[in-house]
Amino acid sequence: MAQMRRVMVDTMVFDALHADPPGRAAVLDAVRGGDLLLCTTHVQEDQLAAIPDPVRRKALQRLPRQVVPAAGGVAGVFRTGRVRYTDDADGDVLRFGSRHTQDDIIAEAAGVQTDVLVTEDRRLIAATRERGLAVWQTAELVDWARALQDQHLPWADGPRLS
Repeated sequence: MAQMRRVMVDTMVFDALHADPPGRAAVLDAVRGGDLLLCTTHVQEDQLAAIPDPVRRKALQRLPRQVVPAAGGVAGVFRTGRVRYTDDADGDVLRFGSRHTQDDIIAEAAGVQTDVLVTEDRRLIAATRERGLAVWQTAELVDWARALQDQHLPWADGPRLS
């Protein structure tokens, strides 16, 4: 088995996987096989908890994941919109921060806690790449998980028998 890949998933990835049952199944197989750990921060968890439709909220919350700590607390936001961090990861500043502040916290935590950030948010993709961090879109996560499924098939180590 390859080393487990730790992946930070942005909130919209939950919707994308929910809308793609075969893709979701491939990702869940990778999680169950120990090849993948899906991670979130309190930011994504708060966003999921705020979904007003209880059926949709519950469906999205079923995706197995580990909540990891943010890289630190937010001390403030620079005029450029970038977040200034402290070592205090328990800060409550997020409740009053902008969406971009939340995205910055997700990206920062991804860089510290995981191997790659998965998101569909173009601004977050750009900000993450600007930091030199790996970023995928949901389709790339699904493709990676499907490639793992192919490797784990009984015939993957030899010729396929008809």
